[in-house]
Amino acid sequence: MLAQSEVQPFVLGISTSAGIAQVCALALPPTPVVHWSQWPDIPIHFEFEITDYKQQSLQLLPLLLEHMAQADVTGEGCKGIACNIGPGGFTSLRTACGVAQGLATAWACGVLPVSSFECMAAEFALQGGDLAQPLACYMDARLQEFYAAVLAWAPVQSNSSGFEMLRNPCQIKANGAEVQLFSESQPSLPVPPLKLIDQAACTILQGQGEGHADVDWQVVSPSARGLAVLGVLAAQAGKLQEPFVLQPLYVREKVAQTTSERLAARDVGI
Repeated sequence: MLAQSEVQPFVLGISTSAGIAQVCALALPPTPVVHWSQWPDIPIHFEFEITDYKQQSLQLLPLLLEHMAQADVTGEGCKGIACNIGPGGFTSLRTACGVAQGLATAWACGVLPVSSFECMAAEFALQGGDLAQPLACYMDARLQEFYAAVLAWAPVQSNSSGFEMLRNPCQIKANGAEVQLFSESQPSLPVPPLKLIDQAACTILQGQGEGHADVDWQVVSPSARGLAVLGVLAAQAGKLQEPFVLQPLYVREKVAQTTSERLAARDVGI
């Protein structure tokens, strides 16, 4: 077993927004990562996921500690924790934020709150995508709605994740999503040439026949690795924050249908 001094410091990424709990630990490179083309080269200490939604809160910490032991790292080596704050599932976001807050407090390290949209964009870059132009991001919000936002890579201006929100997160109807996103409050905002959509939202568009297979649509879901990459950049730039800033991002208060609403939706075939 290696001594702690021989193991590279690391940054942890924790994401539970998509119903699957994901954790990734990336080594903190000794030299600054200056371009997104370098992101795939950041060494991984470990990564894992929990697909059983009901077991997330029970298994997250024990599995994390188990993987840390196997990778010969301890909390002393953690230089930051990046947490996906949402939007996403109501309980899932609270689980991620609570675990990240507790670990950061115990390990005396900073945190980075990251939206699901920024996680999608980071994963897009890890897959070879180009962040040189703005991105429109769409996520399934259930209830026949999407969560959506427009963002751009702007590490110089940003004081946190490296992304600038050009259109703040909002909820829109799944039907005609793009029209709504660019006509409600910022009609002058040009439509980004690239649109990211998570798998669940893509499935909805498949049912609507709205051109989901068009080359402009990129199917990308939030990932803990993309999240951890943004944590690495924030740690290198000295932009990590205090644990108390980790608060779930709830784009809407209504997170589920009532029984009567579900019955009515079933009757009309929604």
